[in-house]
Amino acid sequence: MNGLLRRLRALRQPIRVAIVGVGAMGRGLAYQISITPGIECVALADVKLERASDCARQLQASCTVVADEHAAADAVKAGRLALCEDGAVLARCPAV
Repeated sequence: MNGLLRRLRALRQPIRVAIVGVGAMGRGLAYQISITPGIECVALADVKLERASDCARQLQASCTVVADEHAAADAVKAGRLALCEDGAVLARCPAV
């Protein structure tokens, strides 16, 4: 594991991740990503937008609600966590 952490820390740019579904498993994954070097959660999607918003609040992340992949990309470029109800929007986002 030590070699993996060393490689993650050495990355020039973090691996950008979007999480679709922020129930118990998604929240756990979001937390683990937040404490893992070299990986960054840049977007959350859930059919209940307030769950994504609650998760962002727990992570103490500034966030923006988005409706399409262009707005999601803009949020990510601005350093904000993109939140939406449709995971397909995040799948199409070039910034993820």
